[in-house]
Amino acid sequence: MKLSHHAKVRAQQRSVPPLVMEWLLAYGTRRPSHGAEVVAFDRRARRELERDMGAPIVRQLARYLNVRMVIDPSSEALITVMWTH
Repeated sequence: MKLSHHAKVRAQQRSVPPLVMEWLLAYGTRRPSHGAEVVAFDRRARRELERDMGAPIVRQLARYLNVRMVIDPSSEALITVMWTH
């Protein structure tokens, strides 16, 4: 995954581990938004993640399931990472 400088800085500032960003790419649901794509864990993605990784691991890292990423669809580069409330 290519990360913009901004995305690297934001991920570090917002304490988002690389594992969570990898999970988002693998399991997250993409939705178009203002020319980019927002990737988030919806109910289906959470169930798939739990099935593949195991419920105990997902429960342990549940707080990270409120992370979203913004991706440039043409280059697949990560633009930024954010928390939802």
